[in-house]
Amino acid sequence: MRIFAAMQRLQEQTNPPFSASALAVETGLSVSRFLHLFRLETGTSFRRYRMWARMLRAALLYLELRDLTSAAMDAGFASPSHFTDTFHDMFGLTPSKLLAAGADVRSLNLHASQVDSSQSNVLRRGR
Repeated sequence: MRIFAAMQRLQEQTNPPFSASALAVETGLSVSRFLHLFRLETGTSFRRYRMWARMLRAALLYLELRDLTSAAMDAGFASPSHFTDTFHDMFGLTPSKLLAAGADVRSLNLHASQVDSSQSNVLRRGR
């Protein structure tokens, strides 16, 4: 339950992003125990999940605002190019190519309770 709460916090606030140590304190765990349990319960690292949450936030903001600069900045990226480069590194294509292919970014907006091994594998594939 503590990791679930941390996942929710990561999805709610992306700028500035939470640190593992801050969430460990909130959950009453040591940093090493928090990171171990996070990986065990989510199937991915804290850092990768935090980045995924920021990506999702930026994508949803872009759909709402239609302004990549504002969406990237509000999600905690230094610039639109930082967001695009990070997105490409994680998913293997640019956000514009994904949207041009007709992907519905809103379908990626999973609640932490819905993350299962198939979604965890998607999170782990990116670099």
